[in-house]
Amino acid sequence: MSKRVYILGTGESLNRFDVDFFKDKITIGVNASIEKYFDVLNYYIVIDTNSHRKWIDKARKLGKERFYCYSRIAEKYNITEEEATIFERAAGEHFVLKKHNPLKLATGFTVVFCAVNLALLLGFNEIVLCGCDFCYYKFKTHYNDNVYFNKFENNLTLLKVKTDRQIVARDGNVYPASEFHHKMRSYLIKAVERLKRVKSEVKFYNASASKLYNFKEA
Repeated sequence: MSKRVYILGTGESLNRFDVDFFKDKITIGVNASIEKYFDVLNYYIVIDTNSHRKWIDKARKLGKERFYCYSRIAEKYNITEEEATIFERAAGEHFVLKKHNPLKLATGFTVVFCAVNLALLLGFNEIVLCGCDFCYYKFKTHYNDNVYFNKFENNLTLLKVKTDRQIVARDGNVYPASEFHHKMRSYLIKAVERLKRVKSEVKFYNASASKLYNFKEA
């Protein structure tokens, strides 16, 4: 039996989706996605140690069963085990497929990787990535952010130097991508390939800007 979940990243392509689109769907939000999509989040996960307090204040309202918090952030904001499910980072580049106590999740350089691992542990076998861009799609850092090259005095040439690489998005256009973007993207793709060798029934769908090998386009 299929059990689908939508992972809400924070890339610019998340703007393709109105909040209402997710009302009848099961979702896992990450980091800044909680600002706009709070009302439609079934689960929320945060690992960014630079997280804003406003994210945490909203997440606390979700309760322990829906709020998953990295232990270092829990320490920073005095989040208790009654308020959230607190987890540790797992070593290695593989998804953790068994629940541990305390909970451990693989992170793979990105909260998206972590959210996919959570989805697997929660029993989902159809995973849809939304707003997981792995590039500066439309030259923006986030779905709710300013134009990226404004930070470099509107100098697109400088932007390309700063970001090292470029990526061809699903819309056919070329956008800047940092070395870190490529590392995150590569780790996720490789982890999914390894997962499919032992769990071939799990399906992945890409509704984000970046092309992802072995993911069905959605």
